[in-house]
Amino acid sequence: MKKLKFTLLALTLTFFVACSSDDDATTNTQQQEQNDQNNDQNDDENNDDEGQASDSVADMLVAEWKVDAIDVGGDISTGGLDVGDIDGMGKNITTQLNISSDPNKVTSSGAFDLHATISAAGNEQNANQDAVDLEIDASWELSEDESSIKLIDATTEEEINITILEITETTLKFEQTTTTTDSSSGVELDIEMTMTFTCTKL
Repeated sequence: MKKLKFTLLALTLTFFVACSSDDDATTNTQQQEQNDQNNDQNDDENNDDEGQASDSVADMLVAEWKVDAIDVGGDISTGGLDVGDIDGMGKNITTQLNISSDPNKVTSSGAFDLHATISAAGNEQNANQDAVDLEIDASWELSEDESSIKLIDATTEEEINITILEITETTLKFEQTTTTTDSSSGVELDIEMTMTFTCTKL
């Protein structure tokens, strides 16, 4: 998952370097009102199972999962102003997740092709990357309210927070949101990306 984040960041920064070389002034022309959009998605979907025992979600998580769909969305801003967005999906997906218990461990295998469109200042660019591997090898902890999972990378001990959007005996849907600030393009950009995974139990 870390590799996917860095892949998207690199593609986005490459696009903005090209845009700033062509027309530095266009970055400041976009002032659309979208600030409420990012806070509305996670409020209502994680409170349906309050009456369940604390280990029921954990029990459902433990399985081999086939990733059926990967959706990527993001917002790009500078100085508090929205200047662009990212919209993409995974294709040719062979990614699988193995979630085990005692000990709690998550590993991934397979890969997918990333197809994304980066839009900014009236410009669009397709940004594609083949054979993206999530490279997950981590321990996991379920939050007390069962709404999220914390992954702890086995090598770096980096913590990654995952929000559970939906889980049943046969399906799992979750998302990860990351925020990165970078100024290597000559403009300080705040890049927020959300990756949503829809899975089926094998």
